[in-house]
Amino acid sequence: MTAIDTFVTQYQTMVTMRDGMLAGLSDAEGYWQPNPEVPPICWHVAHVARVNVGVLLGAGKGVTDLLPASWNEHFSMGGKMPLPITRLPALSSVVPELAKVDAAVLAYARTLRPEQLGEVLPFRKPGMPEFLKTFADALGRLPIHCAHHHGEVMLLRRLQGKPNLR
Repeated sequence: MTAIDTFVTQYQTMVTMRDGMLAGLSDAEGYWQPNPEVPPICWHVAHVARVNVGVLLGAGKGVTDLLPASWNEHFSMGGKMPLPITRLPALSSVVPELAKVDAAVLAYARTLRPEQLGEVLPFRKPGMPEFLKTFADALGRLPIHCAHHHGEVMLLRRLQGKPNLR
């Protein structure tokens, strides 16, 4: 199994877990915050989509227009949640965008060759963190980033009285 195969398997597992976490949540639950300082579920989902586009598709392939342009400002790496919360897209509109990103990320990852992993991402933007320099960095980092935000989503679910996933 190559590193690319491992990434594809991990990413598909993350998608399955995330889809289970989001299934049945309403837009109101997606907007819910325990306090105004905590980003709601819809922000986490949009942020994951935007970062996944930026890291692998943007820096690796040059694709930057897969998501609404307004997402660049609020959902990129280091992005801050916009206030008021009414500026956030509803969970029901974010989930299909993330599914589109997932399909594109997986399709693109499957085109990579093992010898490319050490290459610098060709469309890497100035200011990108040094830990995201090569294709291997991107493939290694995205599942970790997804898992982090999945943990945030699970906590927000639990705080709303939703059951843990089994």
